[in-house]
Amino acid sequence: MHVGIKRIKSCMEYNLPYPQIWHRSKVERYELHRGSVVAFMKYEFEEQRTGIIIMDDKQMMLAAVNLYKETGRIWCQDYLPDNIELFEANKAETLWGYQFFLEEECEQNISYKDKNPYIAFIENECQRTDCGYGHSYFCQDLLSYVPKMLDQSEWPALKQLLWQSIQKSGGLQFDRLRTEYYCYLIGVLMIAESASDDYTYDNRIKQFKKEWYQLSWMYGMAIGRVVGTALNNFTAVVKQAGQGRRAHYLHLYLPLVENNVDKICRYSNDNRYKLEDAIRQMRIVEAREEQKTDIDNLYGILFPKHFLHAMSSSRPAATIADLKEEVVAKDQRIKELEDAVDDVTNKYNSVLEQLKDAVKYVESDKFSPENLTAAFLRFPTELALSFYGSMSTLMALDATWQKYAPKILEQILAQQKERQERQEQKQDKMIEEVEKAANKPTTQNIYGDKNEFQDGAQLLKMGIPEGADPAEIVARIAEQQQTLLE
Repeated sequence: MHVGIKRIKSCMEYNLPYPQIWHRSKVERYELHRGSVVAFMKYEFEEQRTGIIIMDDKQMMLAAVNLYKETGRIWCQDYLPDNIELFEANKAETLWGYQFFLEEECEQNISYKDKNPYIAFIENECQRTDCGYGHSYFCQDLLSYVPKMLDQSEWPALKQLLWQSIQKSGGLQFDRLRTEYYCYLIGVLMIAESASDDYTYDNRIKQFKKEWYQLSWMYGMAIGRVVGTALNNFTAVVKQAGQGRRAHYLHLYLPLVENNVDKICRYSNDNRYKLEDAIRQMRIVEAREEQKTDIDNLYGILFPKHFLHAMSSSRPAATIADLKEEVVAKDQRIKELEDAVDDVTNKYNSVLEQLKDAVKYVESDKFSPENLTAAFLRFPTELALSFYGSMSTLMALDATWQKYAPKILEQILAQQKERQERQEQKQDKMIEEVEKAANKPTTQNIYGDKNEFQDGAQLLKMGIPEGADPAEIVARIAEQQQTLLE
């Protein structure tokens, strides 16, 4: 099981409280979507039966739990029965349902293998196009429960992983929705770290979801990625931020975008001029419009200094203008490669035409067969064999080519064999030289092992009697060193 996903089937299913559903709001079937967690009730033998359902899509259940049975309480992958009524699930049931959902995804989806399950969930859900209404709300709801699925000690590591994922998401691999969800989960973890109890956490998450449409723009300015909008560049984002309801929160937008102008516009002075002009207009609107403070506390939690520093360091450019420049550069490189391929192809075809002409010259005695063979042998073996194969295809019915082709092939293969033999001789010579070098006297051959410097053993090995004059010992050592150098 992946780190961060707790085993829940065996430890939680029987601990869920019996749903008291009469005081709950009903859920209509058209409101269901992928990931919906609902309580249900049905009648069996004139008795009320209740349980919990996790939906895989609008019609198919991922799992259903019968809380009125002691055995066989879970069944999976079946269509939603017609004879049941659906009700809202409470927080404990929703948490259990989301944990169950992630556990099933980890076990059944290969894209979760060797990945953090929450990162994999974001990547996988962003690729889905078949979920329809409510899918984005499901993703946000599940991510809002992530802190409760983890131990508090695991929050910083996940947050760091999300930061790294954002920093790696630039360039042509930029996925706007995926990056938005990365930011969303970072915000959820920061709110969890700031909350002292569940009540505070729930209220802040509620406000976070309500304000996400404009908070996502703020995240985009903080990380240097256009997210949360269909606009194509930061100049357009800044201009739009000065309109409507956002105009009352420009005191929060301005520091984020002003601190990142260098990062956002580092590839284009023209884009920088346009963005700075939009920022000047934003300041005028800020001075004119009343600035509201109702999300200032939440803003302080979501955008602390260490987060802004982490997002501003080593960040690749990711505006649409930068992406277009990357595309132009890559297209230019592709064009250069295509031109190079065309050039090589033209040269190849030109040589091929010359060889065909040479065969005709041989037929009219203007060119000797030996010269035709020599023309093939001028090329490296692989290229010569390529020309030979092309000629055999193009001139399969030519009598002159059929006459001399076997001899030409024989000479090409003979030349290949000769080159291989020369290469082997070079390798044998190198091996021989290495072996000679390995057999030359070494310091250890002369002086012996370092552990043998005892009781004058080394002096005896050198032919010097123990107690000899020091000058004689120095002279003998110098003589042995000279032998090594030679």
